[in-house]
Amino acid sequence: MGEPGQFVGPDRPGWGQWPRGLHRPWAASTTQVEYMDKLDNAHPEGVRVGPFPGNRSGRRSFSTRRGWVGGLLLVCSAVLVGCGEGPDRVEDLPLVHELASPAGPGSGESNLAPDHDGGAWMSWLEPGSERDHALRIARFHEGVWTPARTVVERDSFFVNWADFPSVIPVHPDLLVAHWLHRGPMGGFDYSVRIAHSRDDGESWSEEWIPHEDGTNTEHGFVSIFPWGSDEVAAIWLDGRDYARFEEEGGGEGGADPPEMALRFRSFHPERGPGAKEVIDSRVCDCCQTTVALPGNGPVVAYRDRTEGEVRDISVARHDGEGWSTPRPVYDDGWEIPACPVNGPASDALGDLVVLAWFSAADDRPVVRVAFSRDGGATFGDPVRVDGGDPAGRVQVRFVDGEDVAVSWLERVSGAGEIHLRRVGLDGRRGRTFRVASTEDSRASGFPRMVALPGNTLLFSWTDPSGEGLVRTAQAEVPSW
Repeated sequence: MGEPGQFVGPDRPGWGQWPRGLHRPWAASTTQVEYMDKLDNAHPEGVRVGPFPGNRSGRRSFSTRRGWVGGLLLVCSAVLVGCGEGPDRVEDLPLVHELASPAGPGSGESNLAPDHDGGAWMSWLEPGSERDHALRIARFHEGVWTPARTVVERDSFFVNWADFPSVIPVHPDLLVAHWLHRGPMGGFDYSVRIAHSRDDGESWSEEWIPHEDGTNTEHGFVSIFPWGSDEVAAIWLDGRDYARFEEEGGGEGGADPPEMALRFRSFHPERGPGAKEVIDSRVCDCCQTTVALPGNGPVVAYRDRTEGEVRDISVARHDGEGWSTPRPVYDDGWEIPACPVNGPASDALGDLVVLAWFSAADDRPVVRVAFSRDGGATFGDPVRVDGGDPAGRVQVRFVDGEDVAVSWLERVSGAGEIHLRRVGLDGRRGRTFRVASTEDSRASGFPRMVALPGNTLLFSWTDPSGEGLVRTAQAEVPSW
């Protein structure tokens, strides 16, 4: 078991949240310690266990985060497994072309988003020239990356392998960026900052905070998406209830345990803030959120959390008037009293919605894919697509009409590989391809993928060797 503020996992770099029930880090029972030791062995990538937000502890710094990892080699891969079947043979993905990366040494935490003109935008963090960090962006257009531009550079970034910034082309003439700002208390005290640009990132507006609670607690795992014809919306995980918990005396004062909530806010770049709503008042603490945009309104997906500590994937839909009551996509039954730091991914095409996610119920890790034919109202039975030992970190995109490409990180021979597989709306599963070889540690981050016109996929991931570097590659969508 790690020290307070450390990550449970073999390399324990120091990042995470304590399991529910441990209202003070030093109060762990023997049973709880044994449970976390079990997770240590079952999930080498770690689960989030650390002090409550507001404590001074626990986050790795940008400059030291990769000293404990090996190198990353370019490769591409995918694995698909049927329930009860052994892993399929993995092939190297053909026609993979590594691109000259616009990111500099020490870069990491990349994200990709398709634009409205057949290209894509990538954002990432890297050491700044005068201050600690810079949020940088580049556009992939006509097969090459444009020179990098800086959105903001400062010494107050909250830098984290799983909770990373984004730059989203929300409308054809509007880029929206978000990043995380470290608060005065340290630890999990951080807030969301949002800015926008109407000149392809040459200049940026003043930053804005979508939450108005003013508490020194966690706010992160943001998804940005279009709202109506000219507005923007954001969802995020919101920890303001931890402030209430401390005000009521914490566990020693008999206060009800604090809950992480999923919140929504809309805004217009010029007119300012709009509607706000709590989508779910009790969710898993530190898994990424995702939003799909079918024709009948946005569908958000996230890792939920029941009273019995079951942390499966749930969805909620907006019908034009409000958010629906969240409901589970599938009964994985993953009972775990700590956050696995592994959120879902989604995409939409007309009324079709696809979800991909990681689960490890009964210590059996799997990656699953499920489709909805009615805009996210209902989902069919999922298909399993991993090779037998996945670490999760999924991405999914529609390609070639109603097929999807799904990627994930698979553990192979003590390392990690980015795997890719094609899945049909009817559940048909294609061959498994290897996209890249990497580490299965947190330093390799969350690989990203977008689909582009011309049957093309674009990838980004972090090479943790040396100083670290965001690498990118382009490949054709594989055949069956």
